[in-house]
Amino acid sequence: MDASCVVEGTLRQMSRVVGRIAGCACVAALVSAGCIRRKHDKPGAGSGSQAGAVTPGAGATASVPADERRNVVTGPPAAPASATAPATSATPAAPIDPMTPTALLPMEDMTGLPAVADCLRTLRSTGKVVRTIQRSCGPITVRDSFAVDGILILEAGVVLRFEHQTGFTVGADRVARLFVRGTASDPVILTSTDDHSPGAWTGVELGDRARGSQITGLVIENAGANGAALSVFAVDVTLTGSTIRNAKGAGLDVLGSGAFAAMSGNMFEHAGDVAIKVDARSASTLGTNFFEPGEFVEIRGGSILEDTRWQNPGAPYVVTAGIGIAGRQRPATLEIAAGTEVRMRSEIRVGGGYHPGTLVVSGTPDLPVVFSADNHQPTGWRNISIERNGEARITNATIANGGGNSLGALTLDGGTLTVTGTRFEGNQRALVARERGTLQRFDHNRIAACPEPALTLDADQVGGLGPDNVFDNEAQIQITGGTVKRSATWAPQGVPYQVDSRISVENNATLTVLPGVEMVFDHGAGLNIGFRSDGSLKALGTADRPITLRPAHQGLPWFGVSLSLRTVSAELAHVVFNDNANEAAITIADGVPVTLTDVRCVHCAHDLYRAGCRATVTASGVVSDGEPTHFKPFCPH
Repeated sequence: MDASCVVEGTLRQMSRVVGRIAGCACVAALVSAGCIRRKHDKPGAGSGSQAGAVTPGAGATASVPADERRNVVTGPPAAPASATAPATSATPAAPIDPMTPTALLPMEDMTGLPAVADCLRTLRSTGKVVRTIQRSCGPITVRDSFAVDGILILEAGVVLRFEHQTGFTVGADRVARLFVRGTASDPVILTSTDDHSPGAWTGVELGDRARGSQITGLVIENAGANGAALSVFAVDVTLTGSTIRNAKGAGLDVLGSGAFAAMSGNMFEHAGDVAIKVDARSASTLGTNFFEPGEFVEIRGGSILEDTRWQNPGAPYVVTAGIGIAGRQRPATLEIAAGTEVRMRSEIRVGGGYHPGTLVVSGTPDLPVVFSADNHQPTGWRNISIERNGEARITNATIANGGGNSLGALTLDGGTLTVTGTRFEGNQRALVARERGTLQRFDHNRIAACPEPALTLDADQVGGLGPDNVFDNEAQIQITGGTVKRSATWAPQGVPYQVDSRISVENNATLTVLPGVEMVFDHGAGLNIGFRSDGSLKALGTADRPITLRPAHQGLPWFGVSLSLRTVSAELAHVVFNDNANEAAITIADGVPVTLTDVRCVHCAHDLYRAGCRATVTASGVVSDGEPTHFKPFCPH
């Protein structure tokens, strides 16, 4: 016996450790020395006569019985020889050593797998091995569906042809991985045998135990018989530079906890009814890809429980079910990047949970974020709703075809809302802002006319409207009444404020009305300052831009302006009251200090103002139907 076998017993113990590393030089040396026999080695055979010896990567299999090839142990899978690799200017994918800890990630039962690189005429099962298939094997026919139990490596140029209703899964029941190493000029091709129609074979499934699988330069065609050409349940998957074409159902379906570590540069050509299906969470793992005209990415609803970012994947998103943004253990934010198009069939809810949720829409003037109905019809989708613990910051967006049923395309029902640089068009209602929540800023927006009022606001939300919005002439701003509880400034919008019910100013708030504001009051509506608690009014127009207050319907009285006992101060300048049918346009309670400057009443049936005995009124230029009006205290007996 060779001297190296003197320590045979010790080496056998060592082999239990080093043997876990497939292809280790130590193990190869022990085999060559005859100290360790492989499964098919004959006792006493030397290194030149072992049965089943195969040159790694060469694809030679003649010395191995066909039914035993899966047991052949070779060295680590080698990259294709340079003599067979086609010339290409594309940068090949970095070689992957599937037996290194970094490639394996924390996955059990993957070390010590035998490495196999033989060629097979048909592929039925990979066995629990590291199987490498190289282009030199030629096209391989898959006659039955199979599961990858270990690691399957498909080198550039490999072609697998699948018979009808066949396919394969990776990591569905046990830990397994898939590595595809195609290039742009020499891809790996998974195709059908004779039938080239969509759905001729089932496709590929990466189960939830296929974590870390890496696919580059793959072409999948004619697949999707069971719903998708490629289904991904695994996390940390890489899919780059690949093509899915002529699919049935969906090209790519990301299900369960599936997510990508990298996913970009892929082409979807006639990739089924839906090119890609994801949920709201996994959509954040999509990069930029390429699509045929008319293809889209379906987001089938879901919850955003942690910070998530949607970027433009290269095709519109179509949201087919509701999306909720609310953190579970901590706040959660969904950011939508510039240039992204979101076609809606449902709604997005921001907040409403115990932990805050935030929507950030980050468009630019050149690349707005677009929200529209998938069918491009008014009321084609519900809305974006901001609720308790919710916040939405929308910049440079287009919002179209939303609202209806007393809802706006944007509905503020709690939380906070900021909207700037945004176009609203084709909506049933553009914005509804109810008493709950805060409209922090709504400015530099363009609002088209709607069948219903474009904006419907509680009085406490009107102060959020900035001065630089642009409304179509037919657009309406509806104020549903309510209480101004925070000091606010109402700016002119180019169209009237239509007041449906009485507005109160309370809680020590001051309402400031700027020059050019026009307010139209429905029957019985009006302004009431300081009725239950302290409040103040400053209505300060100018000679060329007066403030105008008038009824919605001529001849029907409106409440006018009432300065109640808790009015701290009131100042009106260059204010015009039109068609006042009430007893007085302005009613002033006892003890209230008021300054009236250049206040006019046109077509007034009664006095411009009435004041209590102890009211302090400083008036100049007060005119009613062309006649000067003097202070006449009202002192009931």
